[in-house]
Amino acid sequence: MKTTYLIVTLAAILIFTSALKSQEKPNVEANYTKLSELQEHSLAEVAANPDTVIVNINDRHKVVVVERDSQGRTKEIVYYKKNRSSWTSRCNILFELGFNNYSEKNHFTGSRDKTNIGYNDLHTSKSMNIALYPIFRTFRITKNNLLNIQTGLGIDWGNYRFEDGWTIARQNGITVPSDKYRPNGENLLSKSKLTTVYLNVPFLLKLNIPVSGSSRNHFYLSAGIIGGIKIGSHTKIKYEDGGKKEKDRGSFNLNLLRYDLTFRAGYKWIGIYFNYQMTPMFENGKAHKLFPYSVGLSFKI
Repeated sequence: MKTTYLIVTLAAILIFTSALKSQEKPNVEANYTKLSELQEHSLAEVAANPDTVIVNINDRHKVVVVERDSQGRTKEIVYYKKNRSSWTSRCNILFELGFNNYSEKNHFTGSRDKTNIGYNDLHTSKSMNIALYPIFRTFRITKNNLLNIQTGLGIDWGNYRFEDGWTIARQNGITVPSDKYRPNGENLLSKSKLTTVYLNVPFLLKLNIPVSGSSRNHFYLSAGIIGGIKIGSHTKIKYEDGGKKEKDRGSFNLNLLRYDLTFRAGYKWIGIYFNYQMTPMFENGKAHKLFPYSVGLSFKI
């Protein structure tokens, strides 16, 4: 239920920040060049806006600034076109929603000993991956907008839902699967999960593939790395009988620093992503080696 509340809250934040962003005025002095000619077919849009309006003329991004006198009458209409510098950039908000799982060091050997039984029992469809990047900036490195560099700052919540009453615990400084809530093989829990929270910084190279000759409508492919630093973690269990909940906020020997390889594809504002963590989930020698990965949808505003 709390996961649902979190998703709804994040969606509300995205809608609110998007509304604020749509009201922002462009910095015409820094990023635009004044045009001498008037574009008469834009006057209707200008008349409907008391100050500044962004219009697209022949698929070109232009800004119209309207100056009015004290009585509100139009005094001057000035047109600007966006500068075509290769290193112009734009900032968006990025939201990701997907599913987590992990692979093991001995995944291809087929071995399944006592040290990894609990880890293998993961409920993937309930192991949600949620990420929010309130700052996600795209830099154009070619004038035709074919190649971009993308970076930003965001928070990633990773949920790993264990099945059959398994959880994890620290024993003598080592993180191990725990069957504490499985007396005689009986599952006493209705929920058991591990949650990790990382502050992420991505660095991606993006290739745009125009559709119908338009630079604004395009498919894209991107790849890169995502660096992260852990800012929180906890386990949570819920008993089958009575619904009592317990939460343990500990480090569980999770790696403080991590980096992922990421691969992405999409169209305009929606896409799919695949992240694979190259560093082990836990510190070396303090837990079984697991390498998390996630797959899901991304939405850009």
